[in-house]
Amino acid sequence: METLFITPKYLTENTHLDGNTDSVNYSFHIANVQMTIIERMLGTELYDKILSDFEADSLSGLYLELFDKFVKPVTKYSSVAKYISSPYAVGKGGVYKNTGEDRESLSKEEKDVFEGEYNSMAQIYLDRFDKWIRNNYISEYKTTQDEVDAGTQQVITDIRFI
Repeated sequence: METLFITPKYLTENTHLDGNTDSVNYSFHIANVQMTIIERMLGTELYDKILSDFEADSLSGLYLELFDKFVKPVTKYSSVAKYISSPYAVGKGGVYKNTGEDRESLSKEEKDVFEGEYNSMAQIYLDRFDKWIRNNYISEYKTTQDEVDAGTQQVITDIRFI
């Protein structure tokens, strides 16, 4: 099983995500955000270092600070934004939209605003990371490596890297 930087329980305790929502409906978004946003933010070498230390429960110093201040919040907000943007599931009967009983679905405009709020929060932490990494030397951080170019970050899933 893939290592996740945050748990589904962490999402339900720290966001609007309802604790009664089956985690199978959103946990894959956490893994996707780690690959598409966090690895791009850190570069592959630093991402692998953080992942390895996280798995060994040995994050410390600047690595722990980086993880707590930037990796967790960006993963949290981006994962929820991704979940909000894709309320669909694929099953034996085809593709369908998840809707709750006795609930009113948001309009597309309302959903876009809600998703945008989470994307905006993630962007705030991405901007803070950019300032932080310039003032804290971490040998594994390189702006260009393994097809990941943190120096010319670009729009990914509606999150703008500067």
